[in-house]
Amino acid sequence: MEASFSIDRQRLPDGAVELSLVGELDLATIGLLERELDQVTAAEKRVVLDLRRLQFVDSSGLHALLRADRRLSEAGGQLTLVRGPRAVERLFQLTGLDTRLHIVDRDELDPGSC
Repeated sequence: MEASFSIDRQRLPDGAVELSLVGELDLATIGLLERELDQVTAAEKRVVLDLRRLQFVDSSGLHALLRADRRLSEAGGQLTLVRGPRAVERLFQLTGLDTRLHIVDRDELDPGSC
């Protein structure tokens, strides 16, 4: 059920699009994220995904993030992730994605870092 997951979209002052992920990102909810990422990565060069309110992510969520990163990179853009809670951060560390993806703390976001 997609009720356990939602996405808030906003435009940041520097022009980047920020998607705030809320809830649990798993096989049951991945379709919502994939549709949203397809839209923004087709139209935007800089996308920020705020993971601070994400409670859980599984391998399907990680794959979606990697696909979005690759699409943006190939188009000359960049995906920036705002560091999530400890359980989410731990998954990125265990899989090595913390060194593969651009992950920052919220206070590190500025117009030049996206």
